[in-house]
Amino acid sequence: TDELKARYQLDHRRLVVWNGLTDALGRHPGERLAVNALLGRDGLLLPPEERRRARLNSPVHEQDYALATYQQFEAAHRPDTAFNSLYPRVYNNAILSLRALDASRMDADAVAGYEQLYREAVAGEPIIRGEYDIYLKGRRLTLVKEDCQTGDRAGWFGVKVYGEDATPGRIPALHSYKYISNLGVRLGDRCLVALRLPDRAVTHLAAWQVKGRFVFYDGEIVWAAAHSFIQPGLGEMAAELGDNRPGPTEGVGFELYRQGKRLIYYREGCTAGDTAARFFLHITPADSGELTAERRSYGFDNRGFYFSRQGVYFDGQCLATVELPDYAIAGMRTGQEGYWEFRGLPPVEPGFLRERAAALTGVAADYRGKFDLYWRDGELIYRREDCTVADTAAGFFLHITPADGTDLAAARREYGFESRDFEFGRWGGHIDGQCLAAVDLPGYAIAGIRTGQYAAGTGEVWSAELGPQ
Repeated sequence: TDELKARYQLDHRRLVVWNGLTDALGRHPGERLAVNALLGRDGLLLPPEERRRARLNSPVHEQDYALATYQQFEAAHRPDTAFNSLYPRVYNNAILSLRALDASRMDADAVAGYEQLYREAVAGEPIIRGEYDIYLKGRRLTLVKEDCQTGDRAGWFGVKVYGEDATPGRIPALHSYKYISNLGVRLGDRCLVALRLPDRAVTHLAAWQVKGRFVFYDGEIVWAAAHSFIQPGLGEMAAELGDNRPGPTEGVGFELYRQGKRLIYYREGCTAGDTAARFFLHITPADSGELTAERRSYGFDNRGFYFSRQGVYFDGQCLATVELPDYAIAGMRTGQEGYWEFRGLPPVEPGFLRERAAALTGVAADYRGKFDLYWRDGELIYRREDCTVADTAAGFFLHITPADGTDLAAARREYGFESRDFEFGRWGGHIDGQCLAAVDLPGYAIAGIRTGQYAAGTGEVWSAELGPQ
C-alpha cells in the first residue's frame, strides 16, 4: 500500500538503523559519534564525510548513542521506552531505541524525563541493594548507581522475571520466565537503567550486568542479584553466602544447612529441571507429643513444598528456604522423590555462627562457666573460646520450664519442663578457634532454664540455671 511504501525506510531492519544513525549525526553536526549500529556494508551508504564521523560498533561504555529495532528484540525484551523512542511503534520493525547514553548528548526533554525516573525511583526503598540499587514502582524497574564511573555502565543490563502458572490444578512453573534488557544511561555522576516488567504476575526476578556483545550470556558477568516477592531476601542471602557455605552434603542434589530457624537448600550449576520435582521434608520431633494427632501415626511433621513457592533460581544458582518448627528436632528426611534423599540434620551454616559471635562482642554473659550462656532474642547461645572437639563431645541437656504449665505438651506435663537435649553438631560448630551453638527457645513465657552437659556413665559434666528474663 502507499502507507507501507511511505514507511519502508523505517520498517526495514537495516534501513531503520541507518535512518536513525543519519538522524543522530544530523543532531550533532561536525562531531564524531560512537554508536552500536550493526550496519555492516550498509554503513558505506553514508556520505564519506558522515562515515568518517560515525565510529560504529564501539564498546558500550564509549557509545554516544544506542540504536536497535524490534526485529533485534522480542516484545518481551522491550526496555522502558518512555523517553527513548524517536519513532512510534507502528510495525514489527519500527525503531525501538534511538537514545543518547550520556546526558551531554540528550536534549532537554530526555534529560528531564530520566531525572524524573530517578526521583520517582529513589523516593522508595530498593528491593535489592548491591552494585546497582534496584527499585520497583508499579511495573517499572529502575537500576540506580550513584557516583557512577565510565566502566560501571559497560555492557548490557538484563532482568529475568519468573511467574507462576495460574491455571487451577497446575503445578507452579518457576522456569516460566521472560528476559528484559536495556543499556545504562549516564546522568552526571549517576547511572540509571529503566526496564518495564510484563503485566502478568511476577513471583521472582534475577538481574545482572554482562559485558558482552548482546543481551545473552556471551560475555563477562559483572554482577548478579535476585529477589523473591513471595520469599523476600533469598537473592540477598545467596549473594552473601560466598565462602561461608559448607561443602556439599554428600550424596544429595542440594547443599543443605541451617540458619537459625530456616533450612536452606542450595545448588550451583542449577537448571530449571533440577527444581521441577516436588521436594519432600519430613521432620521428626524429639517429643512426639509436639505432633498433631493426625501426624502421630506417621511419627513426623510433613512440610513438603514446590521450589517455586520457597525459592529463587538465577544465574545458574538455586536457593530455597523453609521455616523450621519451634520444637526440638530429632531428625529430618528430605529430598526429591526418585532423585536424591538426605537423612539426619544438616550442619549449621558457618556464616550464621560468625554473625552470632560478632553480635556478642561486648555483651555480658548471663552465665559464665565451661560454656558462657547468652539468653537473647529468643535464642540460648552457648559459647566457649579456645575450644577443642573434646569440649563438645559430651551431649548437652536443656530443660525449659514454662511460666504456664499448659504450654507443655501433654506428655511432658508430669515432668514440668520441656526437654530440648541436643548433640553439639546439631545446633553449633567450631569457628575461628571457638565453639558456638544457638538453640531456638519456645515462644511461650519461660520461668527458668536448666542446662549443661552430660556423659554416659559419668553424669553431669557441668550445669547452670537461668532465671526468667
